[in-house]
Amino acid sequence: MAPNRIYLHAVKPEDLEYIFEIEKRSFRVPWSLNMFRDEISNPLSRSIVAKRWNSGAEILGYLFYQVVSFEMHILNLAVHPSFRSRGIGTALLKEGFMVEREKGTARYAFLEVRENNKTAIRLYRKLGFKQLGLRKNYYSKEKVNAIVMGRPID
Repeated sequence: MAPNRIYLHAVKPEDLEYIFEIEKRSFRVPWSLNMFRDEISNPLSRSIVAKRWNSGAEILGYLFYQVVSFEMHILNLAVHPSFRSRGIGTALLKEGFMVEREKGTARYAFLEVRENNKTAIRLYRKLGFKQLGLRKNYYSKEKVNAIVMGRPID
Protein backbone atom coordinates (compact mmCIF):
# COMPACT_ATOMS: atom_id res chain seq x y z
CA MET A 1 0.00 0.00 0.00
CA ALA A 2 1.18 3.49 -0.83
CA PRO A 3 1.98 5.64 2.22
CA ASN A 4 -0.44 8.49 2.99
CA ARG A 5 -3.00 7.30 0.47
CA ILE A 6 -6.57 7.19 1.76
CA TYR A 7 -8.52 3.94 1.59
CA LEU A 8 -12.27 3.60 2.07
CA HIS A 9 -13.90 0.36 3.17
CA ALA A 10 -16.67 -1.02 5.37
CA VAL A 11 -16.18 -0.55 9.10
CA LYS A 12 -14.88 -3.65 10.89
CA PRO A 13 -15.37 -4.43 14.59
CA GLU A 14 -11.68 -3.75 15.26
CA ASP A 15 -12.14 -0.18 13.93
CA LEU A 16 -14.72 0.76 16.56
CA GLU A 17 -12.37 1.75 19.40
CA TYR A 18 -10.61 4.24 17.09
CA ILE A 19 -13.90 5.49 15.69
CA PHE A 20 -15.15 6.06 19.23
CA GLU A 21 -12.08 8.19 20.01
CA ILE A 22 -12.81 10.41 16.99
CA GLU A 23 -16.47 10.56 18.02
CA LYS A 24 -15.60 11.83 21.51
CA ARG A 25 -13.33 14.51 20.03
CA SER A 26 -15.98 15.57 17.51
CA PHE A 27 -19.24 15.88 19.44
CA ARG A 28 -20.33 17.31 22.80
CA VAL A 29 -22.84 14.47 23.10
CA PRO A 30 -21.11 11.53 21.38
CA TRP A 31 -22.53 8.18 20.43
CA SER A 32 -21.58 5.40 22.83
CA LEU A 33 -19.35 2.54 21.76
CA ASN A 34 -22.41 0.26 22.01
CA MET A 35 -24.32 2.47 19.57
CA PHE A 36 -21.57 1.90 17.00
CA ARG A 37 -21.60 -1.83 17.72
CA ASP A 38 -25.38 -1.91 17.24
CA GLU A 39 -25.08 -0.13 13.90
CA ILE A 40 -22.53 -2.53 12.41
CA SER A 41 -24.78 -5.46 13.35
CA ASN A 42 -27.99 -3.85 12.04
CA PRO A 43 -28.93 -5.23 8.59
CA LEU A 44 -30.32 -1.83 7.54
CA SER A 45 -27.09 -0.02 8.40
CA ARG A 46 -24.02 0.64 6.33
CA SER A 47 -20.72 2.13 7.43
CA ILE A 48 -17.56 3.34 5.75
CA VAL A 49 -14.21 4.19 7.29
CA ALA A 50 -11.42 6.31 5.78
CA LYS A 51 -7.92 5.09 6.60
CA ARG A 52 -4.42 6.23 5.80
CA TRP A 53 -1.66 3.68 5.60
CA ASN A 54 1.32 5.20 7.39
CA SER A 55 3.31 2.46 9.16
CA GLY A 56 -0.07 1.03 10.13
CA ALA A 57 -3.65 1.89 9.26
CA GLU A 58 -4.71 5.19 10.79
CA ILE A 59 -8.44 5.97 10.91
CA LEU A 60 -9.20 9.47 9.64
CA GLY A 61 -13.00 9.47 9.54
CA TYR A 62 -16.19 7.47 9.23
CA LEU A 63 -19.74 7.49 7.93
CA PHE A 64 -22.72 5.54 9.31
CA TYR A 65 -26.08 5.48 7.55
CA GLN A 66 -29.20 3.36 7.11
CA VAL A 67 -31.12 2.52 3.96
CA VAL A 68 -34.89 2.06 4.22
CA SER A 69 -37.46 2.27 1.39
CA PHE A 70 -34.96 3.66 -1.13
CA GLU A 71 -33.88 6.38 1.31
CA MET A 72 -30.36 6.80 2.64
CA HIS A 73 -30.51 8.35 6.11
CA ILE A 74 -27.11 9.67 7.16
CA LEU A 75 -26.74 9.06 10.89
CA ASN A 76 -23.16 9.98 11.77
CA LEU A 77 -20.23 11.49 9.92
CA ALA A 78 -17.00 12.65 11.53
CA VAL A 79 -13.40 13.31 10.59
CA HIS A 80 -10.50 13.36 13.03
CA PRO A 81 -9.85 17.02 14.01
CA SER A 82 -6.29 16.86 12.64
CA PHE A 83 -7.53 15.84 9.18
CA ARG A 84 -10.54 18.10 8.63
CA SER A 85 -10.91 20.30 5.54
CA ARG A 86 -8.96 17.83 3.40
CA GLY A 87 -11.89 16.27 1.51
CA ILE A 88 -12.27 13.20 3.70
CA GLY A 89 -15.90 13.91 4.64
CA THR A 90 -16.67 14.54 0.97
CA ALA A 91 -14.98 11.28 -0.04
CA LEU A 92 -16.93 9.29 2.57
CA LEU A 93 -20.28 10.73 1.45
CA LYS A 94 -19.54 10.27 -2.25
CA GLU A 95 -18.54 6.66 -1.59
CA GLY A 96 -21.83 6.05 0.22
CA PHE A 97 -23.78 7.64 -2.65
CA MET A 98 -21.90 5.52 -5.20
CA VAL A 99 -22.47 2.26 -3.28
CA GLU A 100 -26.19 2.85 -2.95
CA ARG A 101 -26.57 4.09 -6.55
CA GLU A 102 -24.78 0.98 -7.88
CA LYS A 103 -26.86 -1.35 -5.70
CA GLY A 104 -30.04 0.52 -6.65
CA THR A 105 -31.04 0.58 -2.97
CA ALA A 106 -31.41 4.34 -2.41
CA ARG A 107 -32.67 7.21 -4.52
CA TYR A 108 -32.56 10.05 -2.01
CA ALA A 109 -30.30 10.98 0.92
CA PHE A 110 -31.46 12.70 4.10
CA LEU A 111 -29.73 13.97 7.22
CA GLU A 112 -30.13 16.20 10.24
CA VAL A 113 -27.40 18.65 11.15
CA ARG A 114 -27.05 20.97 14.12
CA GLU A 115 -28.09 24.43 12.96
CA ASN A 116 -24.94 25.87 14.57
CA ASN A 117 -22.59 23.49 12.70
CA LYS A 118 -21.76 25.87 9.87
CA THR A 119 -18.80 23.79 8.62
CA ALA A 120 -20.98 20.70 8.13
CA ILE A 121 -23.77 22.72 6.54
CA ARG A 122 -21.28 24.15 4.01
CA LEU A 123 -20.07 20.63 3.19
CA TYR A 124 -23.59 19.33 2.67
CA ARG A 125 -24.59 22.29 0.50
CA LYS A 126 -21.43 21.82 -1.58
CA LEU A 127 -22.59 18.24 -2.20
CA GLY A 128 -26.05 19.37 -3.35
CA PHE A 129 -28.07 19.01 -0.16
CA LYS A 130 -30.96 21.45 0.25
CA GLN A 131 -32.72 22.45 3.44
CA LEU A 132 -36.06 20.68 3.74
CA GLY A 133 -37.14 21.69 7.23
CA LEU A 134 -36.24 22.36 10.84
CA ARG A 135 -36.65 20.12 13.87
CA LYS A 136 -36.92 22.18 17.06
CA ASN A 137 -34.71 20.96 19.94
CA TYR A 138 -33.83 17.79 18.00
CA TYR A 139 -30.55 17.65 19.91
CA SER A 140 -32.38 17.93 23.22
CA LYS A 141 -29.39 17.53 25.55
CA GLU A 142 -27.80 20.54 23.87
CA LYS A 143 -31.09 22.37 23.19
CA VAL A 144 -30.07 22.78 19.55
CA ASN A 145 -32.34 22.66 16.50
CA ALA A 146 -31.64 20.37 13.57
CA ILE A 147 -31.80 21.42 9.95
CA VAL A 148 -33.22 18.60 7.83
CA MET A 149 -31.43 18.37 4.50
CA GLY A 150 -31.81 16.12 1.48
CA ARG A 151 -30.65 15.49 -2.04
CA PRO A 152 -31.23 12.96 -4.82
CA ILE A 153 -28.63 10.25 -5.28
CA ASP A 154 -27.76 10.76 -8.94
